[in-house]
Amino acid sequence: MSAFVGIDVSKATLDVVVLVEQKQSYCQVPNTTPGITDLLKWLDTFEQVETVCLEATGRYGSRLAKMLYADGFRVSVLNPLRIKSFAQSLLSRNKTDKYDAFVIALYAQRMAPDPWTPPSNTLERLKERTRLLHSLKQTQQAYRNRLQSGLEDEITLGVIRDLIADLDERITALRKSLISLIKQDNELNQQRQLLTSIPGVGDLTAAVFLAEVGEIHHFPSRRALASYVGITPRLHDSGTSVHRHSRISKQGNKRLRTALYFPAISAKKWNPICHEFSQRLEKTGLAKKAIIIAVMKKLLHQMYGVLKSQQPFDPHFQQKPQIAA
Repeated sequence: MSAFVGIDVSKATLDVVVLVEQKQSYCQVPNTTPGITDLLKWLDTFEQVETVCLEATGRYGSRLAKMLYADGFRVSVLNPLRIKSFAQSLLSRNKTDKYDAFVIALYAQRMAPDPWTPPSNTLERLKERTRLLHSLKQTQQAYRNRLQSGLEDEITLGVIRDLIADLDERITALRKSLISLIKQDNELNQQRQLLTSIPGVGDLTAAVFLAEVGEIHHFPSRRALASYVGITPRLHDSGTSVHRHSRISKQGNKRLRTALYFPAISAKKWNPICHEFSQRLEKTGLAKKAIIIAVMKKLLHQMYGVLKSQQPFDPHFQQKPQIAA
């Protein structure tokens, strides 16, 4: 009989539930290489493991997913929002690591999630660098804010200015290394060229997109990608009395949302499709920020389109007649 495995990942431990029809088996191991090795041996005692499922929890689950894949298991790494929505549908108030692992196993059993494949070494290095760049820029901005906070001590001010200058050099060097890394990989470089053919999308935005999205074929539609990024609308309608403005969910990849904000502002002016789109929205009286968010989504759709079609941006695409099959 098929077994479905759910693993709740934390920094220190892995809580594991194996579901065979209605029967549950549970174990907990340390989230270390020896602990995962013991887990692999335990899973081998089950007759047929159909899927091992875990949430995408960043670096805490990365080693686990790779070791499971290398040992021949079919692995699924899921957006935590999917598991959260599924758990809510079960109407349970339980919240323990063991129960979370059970919910993940039940999701694997009922929903047959898509298999996961490890990212290339280049993509992993790219993600590490883009995330470090994001962190350094945040730190630099925090120091700049401190300069504007009314500090008067010259020693303090001098140290902060030196730190900002040092961070500026490191940020510049890191940005160059991102593009160099991409250009060393023919496939990634081709994707970069496709993405940067879109007016408003530069090399840095393309690098963050490639690092955070990975393989575009993991997303079956533009909507699935928009949901992953967190720029799908959340509606607030209830009966006849509650009608709030729609807002983006913000339950997705914050790094990618942040990376798309300023490109969207540029695209409003220089991207012909986004420019026309934003002008139509302005005539409706939509708020400026809401228009930028809508352009972010439009830009994301264009990025999805060029990678899926393997064709550079075409500003006349929407005007081309559709030929019936």
